Amino acid sequence: MKLVATVVHRVVRTARRVAAEAVRRWVVFGELWRRSLQVRVVISTLALSTAVVFVLGMVLQNEIIDRLVNAKQQAAIAQTGVAQRTVAIALRGADSSTENLPFTLAAALATLTTASTTAGPEAQAAASSAAGAFVPVLVQSAPGGADAAAVPVGPYQNIPQSLRQFVQNGQSGYQMTTVATPAGQQIFLVVGAPISTTLSPSIQLYLMFSMSSEQNTIGVVQEDLILGGLVLVLLLAGITNLVIRQVVRPVRNAAEIAERFAEGHLDERMRVIGEDDVARLAESYNQMAESIQAQIHQLEDFGQLQRRFTSDVSHELRTPLTTVRMAADVLHASREQFPSGLSRSTELLVDELDRFEALLGDLLEISRLDAGVEELASEQVDVRGLARSSVNSVHGLVEATGTSIELDLPAFKQLKENIGQSKWKEELKVFPGDVRHFNFPHKFDFIITNPPFYERDLEADSAAKNLARHSSELTLAELLTVIENNLSPEGTFGILLPYHRAQYFERLAKDRHFYLRERLLVRQTPRHDLFRAVLHFSRHRENFVPDSELSIQDEQGQYTDEFVELMRDYYLKL
Repeated sequence: MKLVATVVHRVVRTARRVAAEAVRRWVVFGELWRRSLQVRVVISTLALSTAVVFVLGMVLQNEIIDRLVNAKQQAAIAQTGVAQRTVAIALRGADSSTENLPFTLAAALATLTTASTTAGPEAQAAASSAAGAFVPVLVQSAPGGADAAAVPVGPYQNIPQSLRQFVQNGQSGYQMTTVATPAGQQIFLVVGAPISTTLSPSIQLYLMFSMSSEQNTIGVVQEDLILGGLVLVLLLAGITNLVIRQVVRPVRNAAEIAERFAEGHLDERMRVIGEDDVARLAESYNQMAESIQAQIHQLEDFGQLQRRFTSDVSHELRTPLTTVRMAADVLHASREQFPSGLSRSTELLVDELDRFEALLGDLLEISRLDAGVEELASEQVDVRGLARSSVNSVHGLVEATGTSIELDLPAFKQLKENIGQSKWKEELKVFPGDVRHFNFPHKFDFIITNPPFYERDLEADSAAKNLARHSSELTLAELLTVIENNLSPEGTFGILLPYHRAQYFERLAKDRHFYLRERLLVRQTPRHDLFRAVLHFSRHRENFVPDSELSIQDEQGQYTDEFVELMRDYYLKL
């Protein structure tokens, strides 16, 4: 058993290696097929040529076989006519007694090997040379056609039964048959004809012509057709390869030159040879390259001029800005001595000068980046301070016009303030960012989520409420992807959803190989329909999933004991 297991293991390992190698070669061929026009054209031509050559070969083979068989049949029928007359002459006046009949028939067959026939020697020689050697059979059929009472001379058992009946009815005919010989199975053409004699019952003559020479001829023809077809297909493939190379080679050269041109070698051009289509392609490409090169040089000159202008302007503004800054600082230091309106103008002047200096610094940095002195790098910026600064800059105008400006800062700040007031603030940590793209530092053993409830429902007037309640920005499928990427292998997660979306989410989770562990369905009161579902999932399939229901309030509008017990530690109003 151990030996058998070892052999099976080796066979499986070998099969895997062969399969892997086949897959690798198939991938390489697929890549070559996609990338090489020459390979596609040559293989396509080879396949089509093979199909055409195969069809033509089959047609020629069938035509040759039909002509060989027809010539054999005609020669065999002519030879049978000659033999029929020879036997008829030999049986004239023959002894018809039963005891001497076999000897009489044998003597008649012996005459077939001589040339003393009623037909001329030239006709007999022509028929013999075309029909080939034959095996004669002479038989006197019994009354009623019974084979057991027939008197045959020769291998009568090799004559087909259907041909026997046909000839016994006084008609000549022929038929192909397969005969077992010491050399193996051979095909014979059997021709039968009745003999007109005074003997009764009638005499039938059968000549068995071997088809071996015709089979050999057909075999040679098939070999020649196969060899000629292969040579023809290979020649066509070679010719196609040579022809397609004349087209593909200029295209490849054009592709290589275009790649070098794209890499920055703007002086690359194609060689123009002749006046054909490829030459016109090369001329068009060279004209396009010259136009692009001229435009690139023009843009470089313009960019250099722009960088120089930016640098000059930035430096020229430094001196007057410094003078204005000094004067503004003096005024700002004495602003308490000015009237309220003038004091406010001084503050605005200083603020705008700060902005102008920042803009001038950014302008200088841009000029250095354009000159290649510095590299561009991204950094995070808190735009809330910028928003507050913008609001403060127009504070006086807002008060003067009696209007108001409200900032809707990200919910992250509000969430952080709420957690700061919680008694679990040491155990909670808030991460700012889009949960779909955020990389958490580790996997979680339990995830609880209250995602946006609604999908394709009526939206509110507030964009913030729509973002929190509708799944236009975070779909349930995207939420499952986030959970799948951040949940530990043995972790579980819980989710609160509208009741009408629970089954849809269960199907989505099952497709991600998350299985339900527990289901809690919630009503507002016992009289109301179910409107919320609390679902608990894991990666392990459970044999039994417990279902339970919870009513938030009783008939009198009071919180039920079950709800109070469940939410006591989390809901401050309880």
